[in-house]
Amino acid sequence: MSLNAVQARPGCGCGGSGGCGSGGCGGSGAAAADLAATAFVRPRFFAGQLLTEDDLGTLTAYTTAKDRLHNRYLFGAGVVCGLWVSCDPCGGGTVTVQPGYALDCCGNDLVLACPATLDVNAMIRDLRAAQLGQDCGDPCADQDTQSAGRQNAATTRHYRLYARYGEQATDPVAPYATGEPCGQVACEPTRIREGTSFVLKCPGDTPPRDDLWCRLRACLPSDEIRRRQVRLAAYSGPMIAAVAAVEHPPSFSQEDADELRKLQTGLAEARSAAGEDQVRSAIEHVRRLAAVLARYNLAKDRPRLAGLPDARAGLRDAAAALAGTAAGYDPLDRPAADALLAQAAQLADRPATLPDLQMAMLAQGRPLDDKVLAGLTSDAAAVLEWLLDRLDNDPALADCQLRWQAQAMSLTTAAKGEAPAMRSLGRAGSELAELFTRVVTDCICAALNPPCAPCVDTDVLLACLEVRDCTVVRICNADRDYVISGSALRYWLPTGLLHQGVEFFCCRAERGRDVVKAEPGRLAFAEAGFGTGEPVAAVPWDLLGLPEPADLLRKAAERVGAARAAPADSATAQQVTALAERVTELAEQLTETQSRLSALGSGPAAKTSQASTGRASTRRRRSAAERPADAAKSGAESGSSRQQAEAAPSPAGAGASPADSGAGAAGPDAPEASDGA
Repeated sequence: MSLNAVQARPGCGCGGSGGCGSGGCGGSGAAAADLAATAFVRPRFFAGQLLTEDDLGTLTAYTTAKDRLHNRYLFGAGVVCGLWVSCDPCGGGTVTVQPGYALDCCGNDLVLACPATLDVNAMIRDLRAAQLGQDCGDPCADQDTQSAGRQNAATTRHYRLYARYGEQATDPVAPYATGEPCGQVACEPTRIREGTSFVLKCPGDTPPRDDLWCRLRACLPSDEIRRRQVRLAAYSGPMIAAVAAVEHPPSFSQEDADELRKLQTGLAEARSAAGEDQVRSAIEHVRRLAAVLARYNLAKDRPRLAGLPDARAGLRDAAAALAGTAAGYDPLDRPAADALLAQAAQLADRPATLPDLQMAMLAQGRPLDDKVLAGLTSDAAAVLEWLLDRLDNDPALADCQLRWQAQAMSLTTAAKGEAPAMRSLGRAGSELAELFTRVVTDCICAALNPPCAPCVDTDVLLACLEVRDCTVVRICNADRDYVISGSALRYWLPTGLLHQGVEFFCCRAERGRDVVKAEPGRLAFAEAGFGTGEPVAAVPWDLLGLPEPADLLRKAAERVGAARAAPADSATAQQVTALAERVTELAEQLTETQSRLSALGSGPAAKTSQASTGRASTRRRRSAAERPADAAKSGAESGSSRQQAEAAPSPAGAGASPADSGAGAAGPDAPEASDGA
């Protein structure tokens, strides 16, 4: 049977009749009080049961439906392997589809065992006939479609090649004659043959992808709502604190006085620069300096500050010079910048003419006037409207109290900065910020849950074709979707290198580090002496073929050995010397531990060697303990010793005894000399 002759079963579902996902939410055979409704019914057999075609059909439908369910939701639709679409060697309007395997969105298996050659021009004719309702004939009848070099300036058409699952009933058999007058006499098919056909479609509008990133982006509001929410949250807390500061004035600490002097100097430097960024920097310095001066005016006990008049004068001059420069700010932030410059000029007057509430807001770096207050009220209304719209259109809401909490909110207009209205607006802004965070968090958590993919089109895209003058000029196979299977991951990822590394580590023949290889005409000398054939305890680095840790520590000590020659009066040199001695001591301890491990399976000779090694390491540790003190003593006396050596005669000429001369020349290396003796 030809592959193109396979008829697609209309409404082919995930097992049995009906569309993809047949059975809906009302499957039979399950008690509604005990089990949730299911679309799967498994037959049960017992001895003496009369089996009919319904029982056997239910069994095959159940197993087929379960297989398709696993394919659909565990793997998804797409190409598993193969099915590469390539140009025909002879050119023209034909393409070749290589063998492969794919899954459609219903979980059906699309298997192509042999290469299939498709006549694209014939498929275009069938497509036009389906679109127009009648066959207008072969569009390439008057053209030489076999000539690959004939490509004029004709319009290039784009098409998409799909693979489609189909079933065909085959192998009819006559039913058993029962002798009944109304019995069935026609033949019935006994097999269902699955196959794959190919269809050509015009490139329509690509539906938007429904993945995690798209859902996460949908959880976020527009840029305007985000800016409004951020500004409202920035002003909510300071408005509540400003009302409390008027009732309970704050204090002015020494840290505030130090900050006042620093900001005064920074403002002078910022004003001397030019440019838009420098203007923003100067306005920021004005905001900080005005906040400190506002806290000073609100404080009960005000200390006397020597530079306070200069700070006020500098603030007044800066505010006057920067007036009208807030045009470069965002429209939502421009009223606050204008209010800052205007209130900074009023704050520099003595006495200040600002109201207490505005003074308290300015002390927190949040200038507030009637325009800013109206903008905050508008921000609260816009954020609340967005919350209500989002909650009304969110079917996956998991925070069940969000909707009625948002509906229960009421906004109060704070007219001319009245304290109760400002406190109410600040609390409303805080509640809106909390609701905003909870709504976005609930949406993100819902987006992390993978949804069941819908099945709208059961065809599997293989490639996009470009046809010009009845000739396929280009094929793009990159538009297809792939099934992320284990074989695909092994192909895409460098698992071969990992396999080679594991094989080399676990299956290599030579594991020893000192392997003697025989060479023709040369006899190698055995470096290991007698007694090394005795069994010793295995250590991890020997099993893994790694160098001994003691050797690594000795190499590290050799690297820092050059630092010991540095002047002894340097603190860094003393630290390096102490570190080198510690590394040497650790290396000796590891050597001693290795000797003990080796002695677990050795004889008396190894024990004797262990004892001698222990005594030698004890002497070396005693020597290492004496070296830092001698080095420090030598470092303290090195400068004066060099001066005395230049000005005074040598110890031998002064009548010093040879014993004293030898003691003075020993230095820090005296313990090593005694050990050597």
